[in-house]
Amino acid sequence: MAELLLPRSWRNCIDVLWYQRWPTDPETWKEVLQLAEAQHLTGALGFVTMDAPSDLPPAVAERLRIARYEAEARYGQAEIVVKELGALVQELRLEAVLFKGFVLAQAYPYPPARFFGDIDILLPGDEAQQRLVAALLPRGYASAPDVHVGDSHHHYPRLAPPWSGTQVEVHRRLGREGGFETTERMAEVWQRARPCEPFPPFLMLDPVDHYLFAVYHAVHAHWFELGLRSFYDLYWFTRDWDAATWQTVVTRAEAWRVTGALRLAWGMQCWLEGRSWEQHPAAAYLAPPPQDVLRAAQLVMIQDKQTELDHIWRSKRLPGLRGWLAYLRLTITLDGTLPWYRWPGRMRELAQRLLRSLWRWARQGDPVAAGYRRLHAWLREGQ
Repeated sequence: MAELLLPRSWRNCIDVLWYQRWPTDPETWKEVLQLAEAQHLTGALGFVTMDAPSDLPPAVAERLRIARYEAEARYGQAEIVVKELGALVQELRLEAVLFKGFVLAQAYPYPPARFFGDIDILLPGDEAQQRLVAALLPRGYASAPDVHVGDSHHHYPRLAPPWSGTQVEVHRRLGREGGFETTERMAEVWQRARPCEPFPPFLMLDPVDHYLFAVYHAVHAHWFELGLRSFYDLYWFTRDWDAATWQTVVTRAEAWRVTGALRLAWGMQCWLEGRSWEQHPAAAYLAPPPQDVLRAAQLVMIQDKQTELDHIWRSKRLPGLRGWLAYLRLTITLDGTLPWYRWPGRMRELAQRLLRSLWRWARQGDPVAAGYRRLHAWLREGQ
């Protein structure tokens, strides 16, 4: 089965963001800007194009100037939240890991270029999490259930300070698949954590641990719905890695049982960047994913984002009737956390949002739904 052809707009956007190959006509610039906005990469495009030729289309140049301003303002707000959280963590004498978007942003040439809407903190247990949340609520941080089904299994519902749109996610664990849930693996993660020097007193994950989590997050937690953003993160985060580091990635992925996700992420990265598998710096350590699995991932990533198929797939984790019953409990009752008298309203909301996607899921001939099923089956096999 042949690879899916990367859409022209995606190729042009990658050429600009990854390699600073500038378009030569106004229409291509507008196309690149449109896709960057859809992928939450406008800030990144704004900073990258500071070195672009001065003959940018005026409307594009103005939009990118505004994007840089907005990105700087958003990052500044996030920094204030991080410092406020750091002071509270120190006051409570907690160990806390700062991870995901805000830390990944530090690998970018311009950290504000990285879009994120929340600050992610990992704590070593339920008691520490409860203490931090209990301290945040009286300070005006408001709690609200996530609108997406099944999104709060491994973190407390998002908390937002009254003065900022930057939300806070307090995590119980890194994830639900592979070795992330085991006490032994999480103990190793904490043991390898190191001081987050720009933002004390926080710790940050060991780089290989953080990379594997980012791969897991893109594949297992979001099923490629984050699009180019995830791979732009990986591009900057691993740009200077040597062969020994990549070998550590493979060894640790096997221990965490996320080798399938790693192979798939590498295959997708090669496809996006226009490289063969053999050109990946760690290609010698693993076999590429099956061609039909890779094509399914490609189809899923460039799908129409107006559906909720990605959330259905990431929430329905068991096969057959048992899986559907577990999925319905998760989505209707938010895994038992929603009071019974709110179930009718929740069902109305879900019917409005999910009926079209459930129909696509049930139809055997729908190519996107078939892609999700193929990916789900292959990843469950533990490849």
